[in-house]
Amino acid sequence: MTEIAVPGHVLQRVRLVPRPATVDVAAPVAPKSAMRGAPARAVIMAGGRGSRLRPHTLTTPKPLVPLDGQPIVEIILRQLRAFGITHATLCVGYLAAMIKDVLGDGGHLGMSLDYAVDAEPLGTAGPLAALPGWAEPVVVMNADVLTTLNFGDLYATHLHRSAVLTVAARVLEMPISQGVLAVSGDTVQGLWEKPRVELDVCAGVYVLSAEARAAIPASGRFDMTDLIQVLLDQGRPVVAHRFTDAWHDMGTPEGLEQARRSFAEHRSDYLPGRNGSR
Repeated sequence: MTEIAVPGHVLQRVRLVPRPATVDVAAPVAPKSAMRGAPARAVIMAGGRGSRLRPHTLTTPKPLVPLDGQPIVEIILRQLRAFGITHATLCVGYLAAMIKDVLGDGGHLGMSLDYAVDAEPLGTAGPLAALPGWAEPVVVMNADVLTTLNFGDLYATHLHRSAVLTVAARVLEMPISQGVLAVSGDTVQGLWEKPRVELDVCAGVYVLSAEARAAIPASGRFDMTDLIQVLLDQGRPVVAHRFTDAWHDMGTPEGLEQARRSFAEHRSDYLPGRNGSR
């Protein structure tokens, strides 16, 4: 595996993986015995207008767009409940009343739900600045992600690495149909025949320690990408938890259709049993 730099981005490197590809997602996670249960709380970012999903979101908020008859946000909440989380806060804005009407207090899910209503769009991290009662690490997740990510492993990574923020990083591989040269000046130093470019993509799922809130402005729009960059500039520990489980970004019509097909075909993988095992 050879790394090449990508300047000017938070993601600093991609990897050239010779064929045949073997994805190594080994990360310094804690052993299962070191896992200390689930965090006390999850926060779901559910306030976006879903402009890229129109006309699906003209009269329906994106978190309520259905997959095989079930709203995506309910699928997410059921996954988190199976992991052990019993309290979730939904940060809502666009068509917030519809989301509240569907989910209520969460009793039918075996959870306690509350809501933080954004009067104006605050981004994917801005709403966290005003959340009360945040002392322990929380799982923060976008409401348009369908995944079979193991939340227990993600949380264990965060605890084991004593991170301020842990990012779930989905490993994606893209094939290159030509040979790739490593060139220094005019000297060829290496050749990779039809390799794959391996990228770590931000999956829209995070674990944040309470101290991360100090880096979030009290008002105005502020995204997770902004928070990651601020923490990196401060030299704070930001950790990636790499995974290859199923993952779909439902933010586009194409992504929504892929998620719908995958959920219909593999429903039991996305909705684990009571003990959270798959």
